Amino acid sequence: MISSNSSSSCRTEFNLIQVNGTWTRQTGQCKQKEGKSSDAKIYENKTDQGVCWTVVSPIVFTYRVIQCKDLLDPRNDTLLWGHLGDEELKDTTSNSKPVKRFIVIDKTVHELYGSKVSQYFDERGVIYKILPLTTTEENKSMELVTKILEEVHHLGIDRRSEPIIALGGGVCLDVVGLAASLYRRRTPYIRVPTTLLSYVDASVGAKTGVNFAGGKNKLGTYVPPVATFLDSSFFQTLPLRQISNGFAEMLKKVLPALLHGEAVNIDMSFMVYVAQQKGLLTNDEKDRIIQCMLGLELPVWHEECSLALVQKSLRERLKHSAGSVRMPLPTGLGRAEIFHDMIEDDVICQAFQKWTEELSSFGAPPALGEQ
Repeated sequence: MISSNSSSSCRTEFNLIQVNGTWTRQTGQCKQKEGKSSDAKIYENKTDQGVCWTVVSPIVFTYRVIQCKDLLDPRNDTLLWGHLGDEELKDTTSNSKPVKRFIVIDKTVHELYGSKVSQYFDERGVIYKILPLTTTEENKSMELVTKILEEVHHLGIDRRSEPIIALGGGVCLDVVGLAASLYRRRTPYIRVPTTLLSYVDASVGAKTGVNFAGGKNKLGTYVPPVATFLDSSFFQTLPLRQISNGFAEMLKKVLPALLHGEAVNIDMSFMVYVAQQKGLLTNDEKDRIIQCMLGLELPVWHEECSLALVQKSLRERLKHSAGSVRMPLPTGLGRAEIFHDMIEDDVICQAFQKWTEELSSFGAPPALGEQ
């Protein structure tokens, strides 16, 4: 389509068509050539001062989520081929080239399931490398990413057909995802969550990342896995506290929160009191939410969460949010809204005092490692 806004400006819209392996542009007025068309468009604008091209290129992510049983049973094809569609699978399995897989596994998970993972790939005749790593929030860094990339490079995988597999909790999935997104500008990867927390939170979605310069997930990408395989049998080896940790994430889907794990519930608990102090919740609604948390054996208060720390955190949130706090608060049972204004200091102080008076006897358990 060609339109002219003035005597000195002319705008043309082009479509992109791939013919014989080469992309060419053509206007809507031209008869479309036979070939593969792109959703991208090019807008050309000519003026007396020159020519400007604007490219609009939508990015579409497609990935599979498969829930199954006995994922590590060698008779189950999912771990090896579940990321492929029927046509892709037919092309791949007809290829005589040996199959390779690179597997990053959390060290604790490796102690529990490493032999089963090895047996799976041995019986399937796969060339593989298993890299056990300690994946915790404390060492969620670029050093881990670099370690993975070095080992991937040594094994030598086809970035189009041999996905990297991540088995572990949320930290493991995030780190492997970032490594895969960087290797040769994006190598496919598969997520296999082994904790309830990662099962409901980190397994589905596109975010990857590591901590940097004192900030959580400051380095990262938005690149989804080609597939996520969900097998609840991994939960059989989880301690009760890890199960509760996962329930906290489930609760977060209904209530607002800022952080992950058990810490998220302490934050949610305090924000419930802030919401009640602002008149967004009744006292009965507040009590019902807190009782739900306690019933799931989740922490609702911690002595290190002082008023000064809360105030500092809110100031930091304002600083890093371009002047808009974007504070999620519950407005009823199963309802929440985003509030953009800074919460009044007197509301924070009164809510903190009441929160401490009513819940300080419950406290929080010691620091928790991640499976």
